[in-house]
Amino acid sequence: MVFDELKSLFQPQKRTNDDLIDRLNHHWTVLILAIFVIITSTSQYAGDPIHCWCPAEFSDSYVDYAEAACWVENTYYIPIDEAVPVDPVPRKNAQIHYYQWVPIILAFQAFLFKLPNIIWKMLHEYSGINIDKVVNLADNTAVVSTKDREKTINNLAYYVTRWLENSKQQRQANMTKGKFSVTKWCFWNKHSGKCLTFLYLFTKLLYLLNVIGQFFLLSAFMGYPFYSLGIDFSAKAITASSFSGITKFPRTTLCDFKIRQLSNIQTWTVQCVLSINLFNERIFLSIWFILILISLCTLGGLLKWVVDTFYVKTKESFVKSYLEILESTNDEKDMKLLKRFLSSFLGFDGLFILRIVSQNSSDIFAGDLTLRLWEQYKHSLDDIAPADLGVDKKSLSKMSGMDNVSEA
Repeated sequence: MVFDELKSLFQPQKRTNDDLIDRLNHHWTVLILAIFVIITSTSQYAGDPIHCWCPAEFSDSYVDYAEAACWVENTYYIPIDEAVPVDPVPRKNAQIHYYQWVPIILAFQAFLFKLPNIIWKMLHEYSGINIDKVVNLADNTAVVSTKDREKTINNLAYYVTRWLENSKQQRQANMTKGKFSVTKWCFWNKHSGKCLTFLYLFTKLLYLLNVIGQFFLLSAFMGYPFYSLGIDFSAKAITASSFSGITKFPRTTLCDFKIRQLSNIQTWTVQCVLSINLFNERIFLSIWFILILISLCTLGGLLKWVVDTFYVKTKESFVKSYLEILESTNDEKDMKLLKRFLSSFLGFDGLFILRIVSQNSSDIFAGDLTLRLWEQYKHSLDDIAPADLGVDKKSLSKMSGMDNVSEA
């Protein structure tokens, strides 16, 4: 299962049940971090991440031991133009703790970026509708015949209508029985008409909290205010005549280690070259710019979805744009009916389905699906049976995972 997930990262991303910014978080960023993990792991375990300048009397085995000890026990950085302090406390305070654990922290970052998507996949089916099936059917209409396309649109519209009507009936039944609760029906009850939408907004919020939390995570990991890394780099690159790197990623460090010889313990200080920091500096600098970009995109995406979800004019404009193109809102009566169509028929979750389909399929299909739902709503006011709307019940029953709308 883990290998399948890793393999999927390097395959072309299929259309799914979220938007482009979500995929930027849980797919492309995870892919970049996975590449960084491979680079740092190869440098550590297949290369020579550290080289130490040892005294001439050291044999090859002594040199190997010194380099291994310095890699494990941490090195410390003292600028070359400063004297090495005799007191061990300043040396300990100047230690570099992060370089051995870089592949692990990068892998953990990748997991955190993937986690909101895992939560969304686990929770969205709770709403009673399989969005993956809806999006896949919408996407597949691009390669089928016109007849099959029309049949798919009719069946999909009928399925969404059944789901919306079932949720509405369940709400009315519970209100009749006196089971209505404002808190319960506002969010996590799947028949509230808002469950799917609020779960998605919650997932969007998780993406934003994750990318902000990454700055604090890396600051704690590196012992350095990571949020200022890119600013420090830019300032030093502009002002310095010869840029030699960021001091938090020193190439040359010092290392203290002890060797026990019988009853004697000798302490040695050697100078080491951390070649791995050449990669670490570029990698974490790239991560800083990536996090800045993703945080801005994720914040903008969340705000847009909030506006699209709660601002009535935006919702009307979204549906009206498709219906006007198809010339289905021709008079004032239809415009009044459109408001009722949005509030009492589609609601939050129905409109969410249309938005997800429009972002993962073509505008033509989204418009046709909106038109079918609009027609079914108008026909329902005239008590016309679904069979008269071109719905193929036999085809509908064969839709895997979509033939039953939860009644619970």
